[in-house]
Amino acid sequence: MSDYVFQPPMNPITEVKPSTSGLGKALWIMMIITSVSYLITLFVYLAYAALFVDLTQGYLSTSDSNEIDSAYNAAKGWDAISSLLSVAVFVLLIIFLYRFVRKLVAAGYSTPMSPGLAIGGWFIPVAQSIIPYIFFRRIARELKFGNAKLQVFLNLWWWPWVLGAILLLVGRNQTNNSESLDDLQRGALFCSAAYALLLFGFIFGILFVAKSNKISIQQYRAQSSLS
Repeated sequence: MSDYVFQPPMNPITEVKPSTSGLGKALWIMMIITSVSYLITLFVYLAYAALFVDLTQGYLSTSDSNEIDSAYNAAKGWDAISSLLSVAVFVLLIIFLYRFVRKLVAAGYSTPMSPGLAIGGWFIPVAQSIIPYIFFRRIARELKFGNAKLQVFLNLWWWPWVLGAILLLVGRNQTNNSESLDDLQRGALFCSAAYALLLFGFIFGILFVAKSNKISIQQYRAQSSLS
């Protein structure tokens, strides 16, 4: 998978501009909105986890119980909002990547990884964290958008995002299957860490999308190939 090559087009072209500008702007805006939701959810989970600090020996008064229930409901509510926004971003990302790859192929560039895999790769268990990244990495690095920061933005976006998603699943499972106050606190802390990573990653994801959306791909020389 790592040996495929973006080949230069047979006919010379001076510039390729994938028509993703409108979609890219929508994706960029949606990622900003989602990042704000992540930030709020992070603080709500931190506030929820902090409620357990003062509890001693598992003693829970009625007021404590009511406060915890209220904080729990707030956390779950914001968690649901962030999840819905994440789904919207997920859909836009799939379309954005597919259109970008399809335009490159239409312009004369070829790769053993078909444009169809730019969609299907998002739905293959485990590989869904690798295949889309490979497409984005090749676009950012090998097609040389003229800005080396894109590769850095991609890595600082993608891997914290993947790790955050995994931690969020762990935190939710810990909370939903809790049998003690300690379990609830651990679940809240896992979710807090998850949203911190998701937020960190999305900041660089916004930079990646915004930057790549403004850049035209210059003509590739016949000798251009993966190193």
